[in-house]
Amino acid sequence: MRERREAWSDYLVERPDCVFREQLEQEIQALVQLEGKMEVAQAMSQSAKKQAKIRAVHDPIDHVKEGSPVAPVVMLDSEVPISTVRLNYHKAGTQFYRSERMEPAGEGFFRGTIPASDVQAGMLEYYLEGEVPDRGAVPLSGSASLPHSLTVEGVSGTRSDIAGRSSASFSVEWEDFFMRSPGLDYYTKAEGDFAYRLAWQAFYSFRMGFGIFEGVGGPADRIEAEGENDGIATPPLQPEELTLAYSYFEPEITLSELVHLVPRLVVGTVRRSKALDDSAVERGSGIVGFHTYLRFGQERGTNLLVGGSLTDEMGTEGLIAMNLDVFEYIPVRATVASTNLAVGEGYAARLGFRVGWRRVDWMSVDLIAGVNMRNIRHIGTGGGLGVSFNW
Repeated sequence: MRERREAWSDYLVERPDCVFREQLEQEIQALVQLEGKMEVAQAMSQSAKKQAKIRAVHDPIDHVKEGSPVAPVVMLDSEVPISTVRLNYHKAGTQFYRSERMEPAGEGFFRGTIPASDVQAGMLEYYLEGEVPDRGAVPLSGSASLPHSLTVEGVSGTRSDIAGRSSASFSVEWEDFFMRSPGLDYYTKAEGDFAYRLAWQAFYSFRMGFGIFEGVGGPADRIEAEGENDGIATPPLQPEELTLAYSYFEPEITLSELVHLVPRLVVGTVRRSKALDDSAVERGSGIVGFHTYLRFGQERGTNLLVGGSLTDEMGTEGLIAMNLDVFEYIPVRATVASTNLAVGEGYAARLGFRVGWRRVDWMSVDLIAGVNMRNIRHIGTGGGLGVSFNW
């Protein structure tokens, strides 16, 4: 067809005064239109064949009990490689979807999980999609605009056997503010806690914990002067020493879908306290602390935590923390804080990172590291370990 059109075009160029010119030009125009229609048809045919290479079979879930994990399964028959299969879900009426990677569950099968803590009374919506090289995301079952609807039936009372609502964690942290002379300005903290997520109306969860805090410090200029002494003679003024044992209670209140209020009440006792003026050791004195934070975003997703704390003897701290849930199996937390810990003398900037390894859903192991600075000469580092369990 193209050869015929090109031949007639060349003929008219060679013989512009041909008596059949009008008829030949009409035929050339018809051939051009026919070629265009054939190209469109061919493109549509190739696209249809390309789309037909992926076949997904999924039996939608339409009913589940509150607090029970939901595990959709999809069977794939695909002639093109699919790098990732994802389960996207959200509570009906909200805007943002959460995304979970679906894991292989046998040849051609993939299984995903909506955690029990996200399965609350009402309606859930979800859809499945796959990632195909050079094509991006392709729908497998449902879509963001036409998701599957899932009814979540509420349960009466509190069920202690609901999976995914309980967690426990333990961490040990050490923060030094003056590396040039260790032991003059630092604190260590060990904490353990238990949390249970009720998700009952505005009362989202409660957390109870305990901790031991031991710190040494004082005014930065005096600490620096003692550090220059190098231990040749006994310094005239020793830093303040402080050891506290405490417990805390932390309810979490839902203000909106993506905003939660997290207050904390701390009570404890002074186990040891030696002031800068060498006063007598105090034991048994009570301490009280208040912490208040706002969390923007889902608890088990990427979120921003903003707030501060005030605790007797220890001091105050304001912080901004970003929790990132963008790397599979590796939760990351970055923290920027202004604090006068360990003994409430002189503010410092603290930059910290917490990187976890969460290869299984029920456990995470975390590594803590950071840098602390009261001034350009008064700098130290921090670190620690943490472990958490979910069931």
